[in-house]
Amino acid sequence: MATFTPITTVLDLNNGNYRATVRFSRHAQVQTVLKYDDNRQRLQKQMSDSISELI
Repeated sequence: MATFTPITTVLDLNNGNYRATVRFSRHAQVQTVLKYDDNRQRLQKQMSDSISELI
């Protein structure tokens, strides 16, 4: 289940434009917003599932 925050909403509204989202969120590190984007897209889960299928 995804957690919806203003940051994930902004990422959704601007098609994942993390540069605009960093400016909106005022996070000092781009990596912080990238974590929100990864969680939004469930990238870690997708990769974990792919690896577990190989085992």
